[in-house]
Amino acid sequence: MFEASYIILGVVGERDNRTVPFCALSWCGAPNAQHGLRLSVAKGWKQSAPERSVAYLSDLLEDIEGRLQNDPECLIAAVKDLSVGPIRTVETGTTQMESVQDLVAGYLGEFVSAQSGRKWASAQRVLEPSC
Repeated sequence: MFEASYIILGVVGERDNRTVPFCALSWCGAPNAQHGLRLSVAKGWKQSAPERSVAYLSDLLEDIEGRLQNDPECLIAAVKDLSVGPIRTVETGTTQMESVQDLVAGYLGEFVSAQSGRKWASAQRVLEPSC
């Protein structure tokens, strides 16, 4: 069985300071071996994010997508332990490859994904990356 690692990111709410998950990174292998890196974004993230943060989050997701393609190690290092500011790391971990997309869906609900080297997918579920 193959192992997959993941990072769930959230945005801090305006009123209650609650962190709402809005995207996830997942990949084949251990936390220090990124293969098949995938960005998943909740379909309704704009509705659940604080209004003042939507433009910032849009820019952030664009930046993450660029780093996904060009510098995945730096991307993982930058987001694996965010605890200050509007974006927080909700959870990091490792699980079995076949269960990582269900785990991500548990945080994000319906989502769309992009994988390194590929364009955005427009389905709720995408095929698992080959390890």
